[in-house]
Amino acid sequence: MGTPLITDYLPKGHWRWVANLGAGLCASAISEQLLNFHCDRMVNVDAFGPYLAELQRKTFVARETIFVRKDIRTWLADELLMSGKYDIVFMIDVLEHLPKEDGITFLHELGLIASMVLIWLPLGECPQEPYDNNPHQKHLSTWVADDFKAWPLSTLHVLTAFHTHFDPPVDAAFVVINYEN
Repeated sequence: MGTPLITDYLPKGHWRWVANLGAGLCASAISEQLLNFHCDRMVNVDAFGPYLAELQRKTFVARETIFVRKDIRTWLADELLMSGKYDIVFMIDVLEHLPKEDGITFLHELGLIASMVLIWLPLGECPQEPYDNNPHQKHLSTWVADDFKAWPLSTLHVLTAFHTHFDPPVDAAFVVINYEN
């Protein structure tokens, strides 16, 4: 199985404002695709300064690239106050780093500023401890396919046994949530 392409899970069109939450290093086979994602403005948000500093040295094809060092929950609270509006928000390997209830609340609130969110995450038990001296790397929640039934305008694409570095292998999924705005 090759690396799935983010663009295969999105409608075709022109993307103006895009947010990359929990941006990290954009170094995985999935997240590095955001370096070549065509849009007018990409806002990269990450709470871990060393990752953000390294990310700023990379080249993005977005017309404008912004870097914000902030916890994504604080960033969202600020955006809600400013009435920001994003065509799409990416959460690549992020949701599992929030406690489950925080993640559910976050996704609901995200609908106030985003037309669509694309999530990439492991499904099922996938423990991970902090690494790179980054406390944010710890997995704080486990998600399963049924967790996304609360969003009637969502689609779930499961890639069975995608994470083969776990024993047994762990499924992964793209979840696309369209918000009625």
